[in-house]
Amino acid sequence: MTSTTTDLDGQRADVELLITAEIRLAHTDGERVAVFLREWLEPLGLLPHAGSFPRGFLVELAPILRIASWQRAGLPADLEDTFPPAGELLEHLIRRFIADPMTFDFKMPAVPPRLCSRVVSTWIARCAWSSPSETGADVWLGEIDDDLLLDALADFLYEMRNVLPEDRSE
Repeated sequence: MTSTTTDLDGQRADVELLITAEIRLAHTDGERVAVFLREWLEPLGLLPHAGSFPRGFLVELAPILRIASWQRAGLPADLEDTFPPAGELLEHLIRRFIADPMTFDFKMPAVPPRLCSRVVSTWIARCAWSSPSETGADVWLGEIDDDLLLDALADFLYEMRNVLPEDRSE
């Protein structure tokens, strides 16, 4: 597979890496949804089965569970007001499902719900794409201070100025 680059919010992004990251994100969300459903239904004596829930319900549940994870871990200060409390979102979703499960599409929605899109775009822009597979958690990336980065690089190069391979030819 050849790699193509594209511009993503002013940054160059490797499309292949982005697609791989999105697949990992979907897999992680699927596992999170399965665990939640099992923990929610087993005390009621019910077992979740494939096809038991409309896809529209599951598509809305996944980002709520990711938001819950973020909120438990502590969102960056600038994102605290971006997402409502996950408990409120979950309660609203479950109430809608109980009231009328048929309002959720059993087919994959043509357009992902707004909350899902916001969560995915936040994850792409703010999290390390490989962190879920490498650490089991989302890792938030901060803003890079160019001056601080250059100072750290200069300090590193200065410290390493006399460290040369012994077999280096001049």
